[in-house]
Amino acid sequence: MNLNVFQTRGETQETIAERGDSKLQFLIMTKTKRHKMILKIIDEKAVSTLGQLGKELRSKGVSVDTATLSRDARELGIIRSVDEGGTLRYVASNIVPQSTALPSKSLLSKFIRGLDWSGNTIVIKTLTGTAPTVGEFIDKLKWKEICGTVAGDNTLMVVVARGFKAAAVMKRLEKWLI
Repeated sequence: MNLNVFQTRGETQETIAERGDSKLQFLIMTKTKRHKMILKIIDEKAVSTLGQLGKELRSKGVSVDTATLSRDARELGIIRSVDEGGTLRYVASNIVPQSTALPSKSLLSKFIRGLDWSGNTIVIKTLTGTAPTVGEFIDKLKWKEICGTVAGDNTLMVVVARGFKAAAVMKRLEKWLI
């Protein structure tokens, strides 16, 4: 709902707030308050999708669409990370200790569903939501054979540097990842 609908009847955010109409409370939710609520939710619960985050906010009386949640997550620096128990969840990137920002090699191997290559590109299939984590792990290896990675939700593309064979790099990655 858009606050402008109510403002056309001569009401402002202040008059709605003064009236204390609980049904309209979500309309006067400020971005700052919503951000604080999001950070509190992800701190208290293992939330792994924007859909789950939206559901948690709705249970607290805050109606927000996925596009807004996505912008909020980007603005807050929220990332998906793997906790000590191996659960993928949203966390505020500024509070992720470097030691836990990336999973161990043994845990990482559980994310991988398959590898293949074509030309100078290696394609890695992963569990849903884990491709960015696997990509970051590969990027941090800083191998001269790898130009970089591009991650979707469950697929990761690894671009092999000029002068190296994708098949050979893939075999080396398999030793590291599986």
